[in-house]
Amino acid sequence: MRPSYFGFKDRFIVFCICVCGVLAFSTTLSASVTLFPGTFTLGNAISTPYYQVTLPGGGNDGSAVPAGPYPGALTGSPMTLFFCVSGNLESNWDTSYDGTESAPSTVLQDEAAFLASLFLSDAATDGITLDTSVGSNGYETLNETGPNLSDFINNVQGPISMAIWQIMGSLPSGSPYDVTQDDPKAASLVLLAQANYSTSSSGVLVFVPGASGIQSFIGVSEAVPEPETLFLFGTGLLLIALGCTRRLARRPR
Repeated sequence: MRPSYFGFKDRFIVFCICVCGVLAFSTTLSASVTLFPGTFTLGNAISTPYYQVTLPGGGNDGSAVPAGPYPGALTGSPMTLFFCVSGNLESNWDTSYDGTESAPSTVLQDEAAFLASLFLSDAATDGITLDTSVGSNGYETLNETGPNLSDFINNVQGPISMAIWQIMGSLPSGSPYDVTQDDPKAASLVLLAQANYSTSSSGVLVFVPGASGIQSFIGVSEAVPEPETLFLFGTGLLLIALGCTRRLARRPR
């Protein structure tokens, strides 16, 4: 007869598997988009970076645009970096807007989220530092530094901002920017986002203002595992350990 210890362990393993299944299923269900009321505050105006779209045949298309991310704050979130996803609308520096916040809910938003996350990765690789702090007027300020910063803005940061607008179909229009054509430097980024976006973007929130005519923003931060993910990971390790113990206990002596 097997010791009662192994009977308990078998039942415990079954219980853990059931709990993992329930949590995994509930996590899948929670992937459906939930809107929360929130307030987004766009921070202080940035002095850099500004990015100029240059057309293949030469010449500039519109005026240089302020490239994201921009400093800001969102209710209930530690995020301080935000990309605009509707460049054809308006918003004002040092201004708060009420609306809703949620995880990305469309393929286009997921593609924009991919590019926003790609920016953070590329900035880290290129040694670009993004320091945010609260300015003297109480709004977020962004200080961007690093080696070859102008090259990074011209070849990475600006094209990523343009690619997000191109994906969303919202190129800046009207005075003072009025970009009329897709940015050639953004073409490969658009294709990259379309091929590699994820429908489970972590550490990303989309803010949509309640008032019409105001820009929407997507905030990005380093991904932090959710409590359910941590529990599943820990339970998985526990099950592996129990399985190894069980095999050792059954090994002939």
